[in-house]
Amino acid sequence: MWAFERVIGHTLEESADKDITSILLRTDCEDLCLAEKTFTCRSATFDYTKRLCKLFSETRRSRPNSFKATNEFIDYFENQCVTGIKIFGF
Repeated sequence: MWAFERVIGHTLEESADKDITSILLRTDCEDLCLAEKTFTCRSATFDYTKRLCKLFSETRRSRPNSFKATNEFIDYFENQCVTGIKIFGF
């Protein structure tokens, strides 16, 4: 199995929970999402030209109106290692 589902040329137009600059590779951004401890990182975007990694607690499913195609060199990826379902009371 894989840890992330990647959607090339898409972004999540939301305020990121965390912005990380000077990231060299998309896989470094994925690793940062998996290692995040201050919130549950459910998705991320990586801007290849700006070398910018954005981490989100939301996904394209929880914020469908914010999921957009882009002409820029940005990829969206969704963490498959966490559940998207929030169970209250447990």
